[in-house]
Amino acid sequence: MEIRRKKDARPTYGEGLKVLVGPKEVPFFVHEGPVRVSSKFFDNAMKGPWTEAAERCVRLRDDEPDVFSIYHDWLYTRMLSTAHDVGGVEGNQEYIDLCKAYCLGESLMDDNFKNAAIDAIIHKNLTPASDRQRWYPVGMAIRHAYDGTPPGSPLRKLLVDFYSKHARVSWFSDYTSKDEMPKDFLYEVTLALVTVRSRTDDRDAWENPVQVKSLYHSQTKT
Repeated sequence: MEIRRKKDARPTYGEGLKVLVGPKEVPFFVHEGPVRVSSKFFDNAMKGPWTEAAERCVRLRDDEPDVFSIYHDWLYTRMLSTAHDVGGVEGNQEYIDLCKAYCLGESLMDDNFKNAAIDAIIHKNLTPASDRQRWYPVGMAIRHAYDGTPPGSPLRKLLVDFYSKHARVSWFSDYTSKDEMPKDFLYEVTLALVTVRSRTDDRDAWENPVQVKSLYHSQTKT
């Protein structure tokens, strides 16, 4: 891998920008250049005569510091610091974190971050956990995903496909309470079951991880 590049190819980081996250306003610091390129929300906040632009400070009162830290890390490393390769309910925590991360990407209008979260969810699903079993999102992972995304979201589509193609009774009886399942999700799974079970082409696509991930990516509008 090439370790050198031309001087004029260096990225423009710009000035520092403070981000205060959550009710307690936990501080984070990002460079204006990368975050504005990646996030339409931050780009809009720093345009024009807004308070955020004047103070060079953006407040995200409704978001969780732990979730924003995932975004902050990804912004500079393109890695998601969520890996927790254990099975069962404990392992579902990573799915919860990734669904929350996707929802943050939704509010920040960052399609690349949302796509990274999708890729991580699929990678976790395709990778056996420490118990050598493949696990799927259950319970609160589904709830957080539906609470933080609009109808038609690629994340919703992925979760519906997981359940319509692979669900077992134990996903509901052992790992999920009735109150955790959004009604919209249950309706969409039921609708999908009517058409998906008899189709083999979609199931075959899961043999190719790259092809699968692309099915659930957000397309950045130009």
